[in-house]
Amino acid sequence: MKLLVALPALLLATACAASPNAVEPIKQAAPAAPEAPAMTESAPRAPAPASISTTGTVRHLDLEGGFWGIVADDGRKFDPMGLDARFQKEGLRVRFEATPETDMMSTRMWGTMISITRIEIVK
Repeated sequence: MKLLVALPALLLATACAASPNAVEPIKQAAPAAPEAPAMTESAPRAPAPASISTTGTVRHLDLEGGFWGIVADDGRKFDPMGLDARFQKEGLRVRFEATPETDMMSTRMWGTMISITRIEIVK
């Protein structure tokens, strides 16, 4: 009976042991990545964002804690960064020039973020 128990254990142990004649699996080398061509010219730059020049109405929006925006006469929405306190009046009509801020993001997700370069009250 002891022999019947010992024999399978012995076979299992010898089967798992590495044989001196065992063949290692062949490891295939990864193909070499193609070489990137040398850069001879600098990459073209993106064109500067077009300047915005329009008129609109200043609005206070109660989204994300509240902020000031401008709704242009053609319906476009603008999120001016750092709108001067003199222009933070609900319903104020303004004429402004601005540059879109294409490399910035906002949690408000309302309108186009802009930096105002010139602004005046429309009477």
